[in-house]
Amino acid sequence: MDDSVAMAILTMARADGSMSKEQFDALAEICRGRGSIRRKLIGARSVRELLGEPEGRPISAPTLRRYVREGKITPIRLSCRKVRYDEREVQKLLNNGFEE
Repeated sequence: MDDSVAMAILTMARADGSMSKEQFDALAEICRGRGSIRRKLIGARSVRELLGEPEGRPISAPTLRRYVREGKITPIRLSCRKVRYDEREVQKLLNNGFEE
């Protein structure tokens, strides 16, 4: 990406004000050619298994739905029946809000 284009994008993003610092930093890395917008999406069963690891058994489906309702985790709907979750967001929830 041309430096002038990258600077224009970052200037507009900074002026917008609706972006979090993490989102702005990710955008800056992408503009510099070092970041990636790809994220690993995992299904509900994998999420339930990951979140249940400390106890040795998966959390229940109603518990996962409650986490979604409470805003602890954001579902990504691919269709009306296909729901996936961002693996980094699940790991962050598992680490009590801290990213690895």
